[in-house]
Amino acid sequence: MLMRNSGKIEGLELLRFILAAGVMFYHYLYYAPATNLLPVSAEPVSGLLYARFGVSAFFILSGFVIAMSATSRTAYEFGAARVSRLWPALVVCATVTFACTYFWPGPRPAPEVISYLRSAFLLPMLAGGEMVDGSYWSIVIEMRFYLVVFAIMLVMRGLKKLRLLIVLWMSASYLSLLVNSEMLRILVMSPHSGNFIIGATFYIWKIRSEAKSAAILIGPAIILTIVQTHIEFETIDMLDGERASILQSIAIVLICISLFIAAFFEIKGKRLAKIARRLGAMSYPLYLIHQELGYWLIFHLGNSVHVLSYTTLSFITGAFMIIFSYVVAKFAEPAGKRLLTSFLGGTARVMASKVAK
Repeated sequence: MLMRNSGKIEGLELLRFILAAGVMFYHYLYYAPATNLLPVSAEPVSGLLYARFGVSAFFILSGFVIAMSATSRTAYEFGAARVSRLWPALVVCATVTFACTYFWPGPRPAPEVISYLRSAFLLPMLAGGEMVDGSYWSIVIEMRFYLVVFAIMLVMRGLKKLRLLIVLWMSASYLSLLVNSEMLRILVMSPHSGNFIIGATFYIWKIRSEAKSAAILIGPAIILTIVQTHIEFETIDMLDGERASILQSIAIVLICISLFIAAFFEIKGKRLAKIARRLGAMSYPLYLIHQELGYWLIFHLGNSVHVLSYTTLSFITGAFMIIFSYVVAKFAEPAGKRLLTSFLGGTARVMASKVAK
């Protein structure tokens, strides 16, 4: 038994939080010192470089969760559920980040108003461009993934032929590696599509119990993801100029998959299970708020309290971000979700009934 009545796989919820916290401390303790983003003298914690690929594990999770949620809904119900889930925290976190960094500038250039509008609203975000927080690049990829799933469900009236869709998506992703077409890469979400495909393949195995189909698909999906991860290494260039080997790319993909598989467990005890679900709910706002506002807070804390080391400032900032994400997940998100669900849910039912006719 993996899920309780909440429909949540508690191990995966706990993994969400661990990944979000790992990415946060990667930005504070590795990325910022390695790229001199902050006016401090601190050495990057070299082992944290690979925490950046926690985002890859997030994409695997998304492929699994979206396959699981989309197969039991109509296209309009799926779209309404995604908007209700994602928009409230996005508006809150983007607004807080913009207000702090715009009206009380820190070490980084103040964001433009257009960047805020692009960050706080879902449709402008789909086009990409400069955001109030650099970590939003992965949210753009997620949004495009949801939009493609919505379009497929709209055309096919559901997500029934999932295996065929995976094969087509994987084939198009391999083609994008061979053909110099930016449009094709955007359409298939390369170099990240392999992670989503792995997640969807695990849904076929774990939830649909179609082990033979999953066994056929998983090998090509892993190979695709390894190649894409190696390409992704080129974009970050290891930050210190050292090119990653193909063995490192293989290791990262296998570690991400291993973490995902290891998280398929039920937490015993209602209290512990509730805590795991709460931490999972906090992972999204934590990811949204941690980077730019974190740099801003580290900078201002450092200027106010000179005796604290950069590492201490990073952990204090991380603790504050976790508390903030709890408040958003506990209060702001549920209120916004209820409001949007009431409006969008009714609209989804009306639209679905019209299509059925």
